[in-house]
Amino acid sequence: MASVAYPFERWERMSRAEARRSSVLARALAGLDPAVLADLKGVLGVVPALQVVGRRIGEADAIAPALGESVGLVVVVGAHRAVLAIAPGVARAIADRAVGGPGTDVALGPTALSRGEAGLVGYVVARALGSARSPFTSLLDAGKARDLVGAWKHERTVAVSAELSIGETRGLAMLIVPIAALEGLSTPARAIDRTIPVRASMIVGDARLSVRDVRGLAPGDVIVPDALTLDPRSADVGRARLVIGRASRTFDLELREGAWRVVSSAGSPAVRPPVRWKPRKDRPMSQPETDTLQSLSDVEVELSIELARLELPIAEVAALAPGVVVTTGRLVGERVAVRAGDRVIAWGELVDVEGEVGVRLTEVSARGERD
Repeated sequence: MASVAYPFERWERMSRAEARRSSVLARALAGLDPAVLADLKGVLGVVPALQVVGRRIGEADAIAPALGESVGLVVVVGAHRAVLAIAPGVARAIADRAVGGPGTDVALGPTALSRGEAGLVGYVVARALGSARSPFTSLLDAGKARDLVGAWKHERTVAVSAELSIGETRGLAMLIVPIAALEGLSTPARAIDRTIPVRASMIVGDARLSVRDVRGLAPGDVIVPDALTLDPRSADVGRARLVIGRASRTFDLELREGAWRVVSSAGSPAVRPPVRWKPRKDRPMSQPETDTLQSLSDVEVELSIELARLELPIAEVAALAPGVVVTTGRLVGERVAVRAGDRVIAWGELVDVEGEVGVRLTEVSARGERD
């Protein structure tokens, strides 16, 4: 099958600064203040829902045609103006609900709104701006969105589109903001979900084996790690390394009185996973590739001896400090996992090897279990 060059000329072009600013705007639009939603429910009878679905950066006169017959509301952002465009159908639902109607017996087609309908939509948006903690402070005017944005001509803008739901009525809304207006715009602070699970690994030793030796591992083999900080002959003495995520942070643990306690912490830069090349499954390996793999048999593989793998709420990770007890649900002497990167290649038990602690393999995975 012949390869075809990707048409890069069709890609949307933006500077790094524009990309950062558009991201800030999208996040600001995605999080509606609960106080604003409560106030709008009092006006509309339902809680509106807004789901960001995309963003685009380009010159204003290139974005304007896509706005069709949407109503445009001119709002103030700093020393600049922005346009909030709302599709005619959902805009009519807003206008109807603002005067006590159900918002369902309205025309949902692309016909432009009347001045009275546009004024009612403007009232609702102005009310929301008055109670919101956002960079958009007040409403200046209402009109046809296409004309309002088109008047900016070649000015670089970012347009964030979202699906707006008012009860059973849904339609698109778009916020179009000049790039210059986003200077200094910050993302509103959001509370972090304290229950988000974070994976952690308790490492008690490290070893190095050649690729050839790893491929030849079998049950009954014994690996003597370069350093093993756990001794099954003493159930209340040992040390371990608690690795959070992909080594974004590590903690030193010590076994005291039957419990693992944090003794120190050391942040480390996040480890970026290596780029992996995946050959097509249906493509046989060529002889040069096979020869190359054979020549790499002496390359050393870093192995880690893992006592336990945990999932901790992010709030518990944030609270880890010297003296804090980490519960593993595992006892010293239980089987350990032998890992190569993110793959379990074997399971084993701790044994005494002439005064040193080793790992006798009880199970070897054929291809390595990945998580």
